[in-house]
Amino acid sequence: MAHAIIFTGQAPRSYNFDDLGYESSYYSYPAGAYKLASHLRGLGLDVLVVPSSLNFTLKGVKRIIEQNSKDLLWVGISTTFLTTASSKFDAYRHAWTNSDEDTISMDVLSDTIQDHTVVTELVWGTAEIWRLSGFLESKYQVPLLVGGAWVTGVRNGNLTRIHKNCHIVTGYAEKFVEEFTVARLKNQAAEVPYIVSNDNYDSEGFKQSTIDWTAKDLVDTSAWFPLEVARGCAFNCAYCTYEHKNSFDMFKDPKVLRDELIRNYEVHGIDKYYLIDDLYNDSKRKVRVLYDEVWSRLPFKVEWASFMRLDLIWSDPESAELIKASGAKIGSFGIETLHDRAGRKVGKGLGRERIIKTLEHLKKVWADDVLVHAFFIAGLPDEPRESIEATMAWTESTDLLYSANWAPLWITPPDHKTFVLDRNMNAITKDNDKYGIDWVDKNNWINPQGVTFAEVSKMCTDFYRNSPHGIRIAFTDYANLRTAGMTHEDIVGLNQVTDSRGRINSFLKNMREKIDRRLHLALDLKD
Repeated sequence: MAHAIIFTGQAPRSYNFDDLGYESSYYSYPAGAYKLASHLRGLGLDVLVVPSSLNFTLKGVKRIIEQNSKDLLWVGISTTFLTTASSKFDAYRHAWTNSDEDTISMDVLSDTIQDHTVVTELVWGTAEIWRLSGFLESKYQVPLLVGGAWVTGVRNGNLTRIHKNCHIVTGYAEKFVEEFTVARLKNQAAEVPYIVSNDNYDSEGFKQSTIDWTAKDLVDTSAWFPLEVARGCAFNCAYCTYEHKNSFDMFKDPKVLRDELIRNYEVHGIDKYYLIDDLYNDSKRKVRVLYDEVWSRLPFKVEWASFMRLDLIWSDPESAELIKASGAKIGSFGIETLHDRAGRKVGKGLGRERIIKTLEHLKKVWADDVLVHAFFIAGLPDEPRESIEATMAWTESTDLLYSANWAPLWITPPDHKTFVLDRNMNAITKDNDKYGIDWVDKNNWINPQGVTFAEVSKMCTDFYRNSPHGIRIAFTDYANLRTAGMTHEDIVGLNQVTDSRGRINSFLKNMREKIDRRLHLALDLKD
């Protein structure tokens, strides 16, 4: 039986520039859906999470619902990773609606994706959600809940009132979903508004929580799994759109976390993770407590990848050794700029000299055992064009970084403010005058140095097009390539080979085969 079914998954992402890049098909276990499932399973309820959902047609989705419908109370969709659709995915929508097959061609799905900063529609958007809402109401009299990052970050979920059987659920939803499910189980369901806002969450409850995997989750020990270590970020950078900032030491109870890791290993053989932590090393205490009470006390070795912050390595150099000993294999650092004044302006005040010294320290301590990936932003206030170009050239030539991502500075356009929530706009968006930002037109800003959004967008695209390697491997990409069959040494070696894209593609063919196998297994999950 299934009291609830949650559809989740991650759309492919294109790294192609003039067909020189690669496309990554993700074989992921998005944390939010599995966390909700674990929470309800702890209450004795049965929850089915359906991965790689975008690969199912409407017929396949209906089949999964029908064969798990006996005790069904609701169906959910997580939008967190369904937000890479372009405006040119009519072929996908046609196939999704009309195909006689249960699954959809990966090539058809791939044609829907884009790799742009602005995403204006979901792959499963208004039309798909309306169809599912109506189907669930007419056949099973159960509602459709739509949650996840997309609907949490924009007004009305960027979905106007779709169907009376659909509800938009924002924020961390454990408490609401528990109350909603139990009420329906007892036939006590009250009126639920179209948009359910969950602005707060139970921080103490989170510290005791886990993700408990079951056989129905189709656990594949070659994959990397999400692990919630902490919630919130201790910092408040001016360019950041994240809601839960200025949160300190919100990490799990170490015993709970250690027991979760041991159970995952003993029951399922899981020992590789990408950490759901907005900033792993956000305090000296946290790094030491987690090493002393969790990582160093496991009867087996784990590997993990996460976000980290460079200035905290500068202020606590010995933490580099502890992070390595804890099992880290790659850290993604938001360096953003080497320009001192621009860095201070947006909340990254380490400065070029100390950035370089800290990276040299990491190179000495980590060598190639833990890779250093960096994010950079082009177009920050106070940084001239020449500085951006010089830093781009440096990221291509230095051996202090394994890989680097460049993105144009995002400032919410005036027209977008009608659907983006205030709390999800960054400080630069909220006070253009303070940062010297003007709008050339509705989609193109200009900063005090005369640098425009259009210009830096082209610079970032050209950076990847002209790169001799053209690889972008943040910590999530690293986990994906390891799942595809690459070893750590394989990934290290990508920067020493000319055809790194071709080598990546040879492994990512395995990912499509893994996804196809998992789709067939998911179609067989039933009461």
